[in-house]
Amino acid sequence: MRETVPGARVRAGPLDSNQIELVSGGAGLQTSIRASSVFASDRCRIRATERKHAYADAVARTIDDDEGIRDVLIRCQTIAVVGIHHELHRAAFYVPDYLRSVGYRILGANPHVAGRELFGETVVPTLADLNERVDLVDVFRPSDRVPAHLAQILAMRPLPQVVWLQLGIRHDATAKALVDVGIDVVQDRCMLADHRRLRGA
Repeated sequence: MRETVPGARVRAGPLDSNQIELVSGGAGLQTSIRASSVFASDRCRIRATERKHAYADAVARTIDDDEGIRDVLIRCQTIAVVGIHHELHRAAFYVPDYLRSVGYRILGANPHVAGRELFGETVVPTLADLNERVDLVDVFRPSDRVPAHLAQILAMRPLPQVVWLQLGIRHDATAKALVDVGIDVVQDRCMLADHRRLRGA
């Protein structure tokens, strides 16, 4: 007996009396269900849900625990630094300098330093000028300037896994907007200090 599911397309061809086959339209997903018996009075309700974006199977959050920070430091290897600087005494120079020394790739974005080569890469004016995948966006901007970068972060493709606001920088509304689309957020922490403490460099 062939049993159909509302809203589903049943593949043509013979089925045995105990098989229901559903072919959904989502990413070629095929689900085959075999039941020991099928009762005529019962109706099967099966729903296949596609992933909405690359991080849909994990809940994004604001990270402030050692385990979460350690995970970020391991999985994020390409870092875009917003507000990167060439002056050695600035945190926006010596933090990415340290990160590069321990193996991270650093891509800089700052309109005032654009065109200068820092850490082996040419600095671009804004995040919109980066044409490659970025794992983490590291922000060196005053807290009240953080929202100005939200649209550019959300326009990145693919989205970064993490946005990290450096020590002394916090903007809860922006953090919530990022978490809502699946981006983890770290606020008011120094990536250099956390790496030294948690990764033993």
